[in-house]
Amino acid sequence: MKPLLAIILLLALSACGPSKRQDLAECRTEATKVYPNWKKDSMAGEMGDFTFLCMESKGYVLSKTCPTSGGWVNETMEDCYQKTWPWE
Repeated sequence: MKPLLAIILLLALSACGPSKRQDLAECRTEATKVYPNWKKDSMAGEMGDFTFLCMESKGYVLSKTCPTSGGWVNETMEDCYQKTWPWE
């Protein structure tokens, strides 16, 4: 009975964590603070790299289904990230 209770508790707690959308929004916001003029200063690549590293620190990886060409655009799109699992 105790293992079942522990599994139910873990599932409930994992549902309370931040969503991918929220994590990406935080990373994008932080990236635009670091690179406020990223559009006109041609710093889009660095801004995308910052976003990617931020998402990576939150446990995400770039999805294998995401197009490889696109650079910073892919690094700032929600669909291009997936959460890693402990066994990967």
